[in-house]
Amino acid sequence: MMGKLTDAAVRNAKPGRLQDGEGLSLLVKPNGSKFWAVRVMKDGKRVAMGLGGYPKVTLAKAREDAA
Repeated sequence: MMGKLTDAAVRNAKPGRLQDGEGLSLLVKPNGSKFWAVRVMKDGKRVAMGLGGYPKVTLAKAREDAA
């Protein structure tokens, strides 16, 4: 899924990776646990930085932290 995520899409997400844009993504494990990550440039390489687990880190907070 590309584009902006919604709260409902995050709540109901199936295993895989959902993209929100600007490098922010939600990783959903087969057991249903969900983690936010953002891709950033570090030392000239693109790396993923974890922002925390959902629902403790909300969609709004993940977007704020990724900005």
